[in-house]
Amino acid sequence: MELLIENGILKRCQKDTPGVTIPVSVTQIGRSAFDGCGLMKSVTIPDTVTSIGDEAFRWCKSLTSAVIPDSVTELGMLAFQDCGKLASVTIGSGIREIGYAVFQSCYSLKTFTVAGVTITKPGEANSEQIGDICNMILKKDYAVQMSHPVKHAVLAQLFLADYDEENLFPYIKKNFTKFCTFLIGSGNVAAVAKAIETGKLFSKRNIDKFIELAINGGQHEIYVLLLNCKNEMTGMTDPTAKLKL
Repeated sequence: MELLIENGILKRCQKDTPGVTIPVSVTQIGRSAFDGCGLMKSVTIPDTVTSIGDEAFRWCKSLTSAVIPDSVTELGMLAFQDCGKLASVTIGSGIREIGYAVFQSCYSLKTFTVAGVTITKPGEANSEQIGDICNMILKKDYAVQMSHPVKHAVLAQLFLADYDEENLFPYIKKNFTKFCTFLIGSGNVAAVAKAIETGKLFSKRNIDKFIELAINGGQHEIYVLLLNCKNEMTGMTDPTAKLKL
C-alpha cells in the first residue's frame, strides 16, 4: 500500500490494492484521494480522521462497505459516487453536513445506518437522495423539503425505532393526516399499530376518515386495527367483541 500523506492529509493512494487501512497519522482524506481505485474492496478509516473530501472514493467500483467513524464531521460531495457495489454504509453521529449527491449511482446501497438507526432506502428514493435523508436524520430537521413518499417512508422507520421522540413525535402529530394517509396507502400495519398505542394521534374526529381510507385502499388489517381503536374510543371495551385480524 502506497499512500501519499502530507501534514496529516491523505492526498492520494498511489497503488490500488483490495484492502486499505488508513494510518492513525491521517486527519483528513483529501479530494479524490482514492478516486478510481477499482480494486479496493474494503477501507478502514481510523477515528483520527475528521473530514472526507469531495469525490474521495469516487469510482471505487469494488468497494462493498464503508464505516465512517464518529470523529468525521464533514463528508464531501460525491464522496462515494459510482461505487456500484457499495452495499453497506455506517455513518457516525459526528457528521455536521453531508455533501451533495454523496452516494450518487450507488445502486447496490439498499440499507444504511446513520445515528445508530438502520434505514431501508425507500423504493421511491434514488441514490442521490440518500445523503439528503442522512442530513435530515442527523440534523433532526423533519420539515426539510423532500418528496413526501420518501420522507414519510423514512419517518415511519424512525417512528418505529423510537428515534428522537422529543422532536419527531411533535412533527408527526402536527402532520398526522398526511403521515397516516401514507401509512395506510403503503400498508404499514406496524406503524399504524404503534400510532394507536401512543393514544395521542387518533381521535373521534379523525378516526372515521382513516377507516374509510383503509376500506377504499383494501387494507383489511389496518381497517380492523382502526375499527377496534374506534370501538375503544366509543366505549366498547369488551375484548371478546373486538374484530380479529
